[in-house]
Amino acid sequence: MKILSKNSIGITTTFILALLFVEAEIICEDNGNGWAECTSQRCAKGYDCKFRVSYQAANFKPIPEDAKSVWKFIFLPSSEFVNTQVHPKFEIYTNPNTNSKWVYSCTVQYTQKRPVAKLDWYSEMDEMHKMMNKYKAYQAILTNEAGSMVLEAIPIKA
Repeated sequence: MKILSKNSIGITTTFILALLFVEAEIICEDNGNGWAECTSQRCAKGYDCKFRVSYQAANFKPIPEDAKSVWKFIFLPSSEFVNTQVHPKFEIYTNPNTNSKWVYSCTVQYTQKRPVAKLDWYSEMDEMHKMMNKYKAYQAILTNEAGSMVLEAIPIKA
């Protein structure tokens, strides 16, 4: 019988506690032939979020980190709207360091069942960016009880 030292018990306890606070990675079905469902998880605001990713693109160019900043800049909160119509917003962005050019879009539609503030879906945008690069997709969708958001990144000059 192996007896654990106080130090190893503390390390084990710390590891288990750390696992409880780590977000699970979003896993998607095969997107080789079309849109794919991904695992659901709790959004930062505590409600259930569902994700989908578009088909795997041929000759995929990784979506730069800049995309997250642009999406967050063009994202419009639900307070901007008095209806449940689709609201697209896009930006053509040239990275001054690499001279690559991309079209980034963020399309939102709100149910008006609960407010969505400017910062509410920022962590979900980060997850969607990771998911899009992992699954080589230029579009991803988030849906929940507050509404939906589609993020797109289209390379013009990579």
